[in-house]
Amino acid sequence: MKTLTTLFILFFASLLASEAIQKKCPEILGTEYVVEINANIINDGKRRYIYEYDNNRKISKETALNFDGENWQNYTESTYSYNSNGDLTYYLNEYWTNINWMLSHRERYRYDENNQLIEMVEEKFDDGEWVLREKYRYTYNQDGTVAGYLSDFYLFNKLRQFRYFFTYNTKGNETVKLCEIYEDEVWEFFSRASSSYDDNGNLTCFRIEDWKSNSWVDKFEYTYTYDSKGNLLESRSEIFIDDNWANTDRETYTYNQDNFEISFLSENWQDGQWNNDERTFRTYDASNNLSSITHERWLDDEWVRFSDRYTIFEFSDSYINSYAFSDYDKIEITWQEITSVLEQNPAIFTSAAPNPFSESTEIKYTLKEPAQVSIAFYDNMGNMISSEQLGQMDTGEHSHQFSSGNLSQGMYYYLIRIGNQSQSGKLVIVK
Repeated sequence: MKTLTTLFILFFASLLASEAIQKKCPEILGTEYVVEINANIINDGKRRYIYEYDNNRKISKETALNFDGENWQNYTESTYSYNSNGDLTYYLNEYWTNINWMLSHRERYRYDENNQLIEMVEEKFDDGEWVLREKYRYTYNQDGTVAGYLSDFYLFNKLRQFRYFFTYNTKGNETVKLCEIYEDEVWEFFSRASSSYDDNGNLTCFRIEDWKSNSWVDKFEYTYTYDSKGNLLESRSEIFIDDNWANTDRETYTYNQDNFEISFLSENWQDGQWNNDERTFRTYDASNNLSSITHERWLDDEWVRFSDRYTIFEFSDSYINSYAFSDYDKIEITWQEITSVLEQNPAIFTSAAPNPFSESTEIKYTLKEPAQVSIAFYDNMGNMISSEQLGQMDTGEHSHQFSSGNLSQGMYYYLIRIGNQSQSGKLVIVK
């Protein structure tokens, strides 16, 4: 059996991989950006990303270009395909060889009759054929929450298998994630992650334990604090060593008056005190569209611009397209309205009003043509609160009332599906 350190890294990589997969599913909410966009992203003039979108405003192609000092040259290209529900079904990545595009890797997704992801397969192109890298198979509870999944992937050309089981509290928040490893034809405990939440459904503590000598042993713990609007203010991590918890890292965040993140500071614990490590700054235009992200590292007692492949810049647009970049010291973003797509969209959405609200709010939308409509509501962790099939709706203006009921104050999201298209929005409950 591999050492615990190696396998723990493997386990954590699997956690990140599964979260990345889920981010590509349109049911996972959290976007704060409410404009339609095309984006060109430039890394200090060294690399440019250009996006194309389909008629449902989903990313259909991402092209990366490198600047050779005189001209922009092809670098990589990714294409995306979706089913009629807007779920990602196929992803293909290619790289440029100065002559033509060469296959690199691909991902394939399958869904059940309830539009739930049941399988994800990632393959790399090697010696003229597709070779399996990772495979995930999901099962679900009757309420639609993930019951568990099985992961297969190759590490050092050896197949490794893990399986995961989930438990939830009465509000649908994940409380335990149990991981088992398949070794010597037997499933054995490997790691366990436990989560706790505040009354608003915000994650407050996340603890990881290893299975060692037939008992659970504490490994890492992460604690989180929030402001009254549900914005994450601080994340702190500790490691259990020599029968005590010891500080390792701390992250703090600040926001503008519209609750958009403007700064991030990471510190590490050394010699009995917190020391600067890295920080990022985000700027926005007048419409609160993200316009730049700058990354700095604390080196030789001063902040310097720094690129790091382990630091990932992430943001989303209003159609839950996710963008993630690493190994950059600055990213600049240009947003443009997709007028041709807007003309084809059968619905125009207005903001919910009132918002914030204490008891109820009205979500208004306009149909340019008859369509099937459904609406679902989520908490800030992406857990579904309720959903409703509104049926076939006629052309014209419509509205839907949403009551806060016994929900705690905080941030929530709605997702409206109109035909094969969807739109999301943010709701804030204050009590």
